[in-house]
Amino acid sequence: MKTLSCLIQYDFYKDRIQKVLEQLSLYMFSHLPHLHLNRLYLLWGMLPLRDCSPDWQRYVDELRKSINLDIIYNREIKGRDIYISNGYASLYFLLEGLNKDFPKYTIPFNPHLIYDRIISSDAWDALMENEYYYNIHRGLLNGFPGTVLALLNIKQRYLCE
Repeated sequence: MKTLSCLIQYDFYKDRIQKVLEQLSLYMFSHLPHLHLNRLYLLWGMLPLRDCSPDWQRYVDELRKSINLDIIYNREIKGRDIYISNGYASLYFLLEGLNKDFPKYTIPFNPHLIYDRIISSDAWDALMENEYYYNIHRGLLNGFPGTVLALLNIKQRYLCE
């Protein structure tokens, strides 16, 4: 979605992209993801397109209002979901990205809570204690490096104050 918005800004295939967005909007505007974390992903991806039409703006505004972080924290992200691919690390980067790139759409969150949930999780303990578990979770998106990146970012921005 971000790529499409950049292409529109530079008038590159603007008419074609507008047609694609028109067709896409028929489906998008009639659906809302069930999971709040998926709503957050969708919001982050759609924000660059909000200026394409008033309909996109309305949908983005409604999507923003429908996201409930308590549901994400307590129901959707499970104890072992700490990685960028599936859990708290991705939640942190999405919320931080909204804050940085789209301040009007910032969703207030507690980075301390995300930090605590990661370091007190079973997955974090397994990464520290189980070499096999560590070896299968060595990737940036689905493993230790991405999670550490999130923790260091939280520590630098919020815990060293």
